[in-house]
Amino acid sequence: MQELSSATIQTKIAAADIALSPKYSRLENWAANLQMGHRDDLPPIDRETLVAWKDALDADLVPATEDEVAICVERLRANYTEFEELEEALIAMVVDDLLDDLSGYPRKFLIEACRRWRNSPAKRAPTAGQLKEMVAKEFDDVWANAVMVRVALRAYELLQ
Repeated sequence: MQELSSATIQTKIAAADIALSPKYSRLENWAANLQMGHRDDLPPIDRETLVAWKDALDADLVPATEDEVAICVERLRANYTEFEELEEALIAMVVDDLLDDLSGYPRKFLIEACRRWRNSPAKRAPTAGQLKEMVAKEFDDVWANAVMVRVALRAYELLQ
């Protein structure tokens, strides 16, 4: 994963156009006030709230295990007929490539990307690159929020 500067983190937070789930709504408001320079308008954030945000964000960033990736791949494979046209050796290579390429991505976003693909009008199974692209936006946004919360938590602890 890449190192992000404070400016990059703030830009990513400001540019986020996905709706964060309700558990992040207070974080989103807090980050927006911080980004706009309205530091006087920031509600006080206690350590317990920061820790709860950190824990929730960390849970969203748990990498998928190889078994979880395999389940995603098998579910995709069951929905697309092009796998039926391949020899078992080729199917095994495709599955191995997908496992290799998708391991380490957060399971929450990988499972959601596979679900969205299955429910899309796509007539062919996705490539690893297509799934990675679907995962990347949400991953970047949540990861940036996780970094911001860690920085805020560290600052809180240093000021105590």
